Amino acid sequence: MKVVDIAVVDGHPLMIEAVSALVGRTPGVKIVDTGTNANDVICIASRSRPRVLITDVDLPGSIFSAIKIVPLLSPETKVLIFTAASGVAPAVRALNAGAMGYVFKFNATADLLSAIVAVDQGQTYITKAFSDQAAIYLKNETLRRRAAEAVTLTMRDEQIIRLLVRDQSNEEISDALRICKTDVEHHVARLTQRMHARNRLEALISACHLKKTANRVKAWTIN
Repeated sequence: MKVVDIAVVDGHPLMIEAVSALVGRTPGVKIVDTGTNANDVICIASRSRPRVLITDVDLPGSIFSAIKIVPLLSPETKVLIFTAASGVAPAVRALNAGAMGYVFKFNATADLLSAIVAVDQGQTYITKAFSDQAAIYLKNETLRRRAAEAVTLTMRDEQIIRLLVRDQSNEEISDALRICKTDVEHHVARLTQRMHARNRLEALISACHLKKTANRVKAWTIN
């Protein structure tokens, strides 16, 4: 019978004991290591290489950085978050860092056991009552990231956009910038393609909107 090695990291010793006792009673599952902080997450991944590493996000140290490091030290280890932290943001940060599951401590114990099985099989598991919120948040974040990546306009792009806003034709833009009409058409076509627009009007609207929000979006994605 296949035995799944489990590690538990939590800032509260009583919680470690409780989770260890619960998991220990489950056939085919064995506790191999425990810890109390983010640095322990890294040490356990390197030392014990568990199949599933259960950890809280509310720990001393940089837990999200630790989650990112785990697969580098132990590719077979899947991180499962077991936490009382409220709000969608911690879940999204954990999942983006590489966690495969996210379960609330106040849920039924069966939820944690189901999550262990799922993540061990390489599946993402998010507490059912929370999954819709997380999915919407992740979708919105993906759109924000794509928008930030799209805003890499050159100086020439910005010059052309300013003239397009004034409803100038390609020929008028050519005269204003002292470049040939073919170059203007090339820039407009490239902008349309990069903005995934169907025409120059959609490209203009997208470019102006993205330019306005670029700094705010980039600052948000860095955090």
